[in-house]
Amino acid sequence: MIYHIKLINGQEIMGTINDDEPTVVYEPMLIEDRQDMDTGRLYTVLTDFIPFSDENHFVVLPSNIMCKVPLNKVSSHYYKVSKLYNRKLLKEEQMKELQKITDAMEDALTSKKSSVSEIVRISSANSSFH
Repeated sequence: MIYHIKLINGQEIMGTINDDEPTVVYEPMLIEDRQDMDTGRLYTVLTDFIPFSDENHFVVLPSNIMCKVPLNKVSSHYYKVSKLYNRKLLKEEQMKELQKITDAMEDALTSKKSSVSEIVRISSANSSFH
């Protein structure tokens, strides 16, 4: 079953929890509120909870869960579509951007005139990843 989980640190996630493993959350997505800078309109997006891992499940200690409730039908569908969108489209782009940044940093480190500020400048110039 897919749940909306509120953690004691204030983060909220959606993910699948099986009754036989109540502390394991499968394919968790972080719920983030964002604001459109042009219109000022608030909207909610789902992003990978742990974006730099290929694992699809994580143990959440019961003491870190404030509450959890099953998702309604519309929210469950939004979770499923967001999960697919993030995995198939965004994750690949994020990894490409991280590789560009890593390559730029390695190039700067091996160059004789590299400095910390130069590494930061090169990394920033080569990335649109935030």
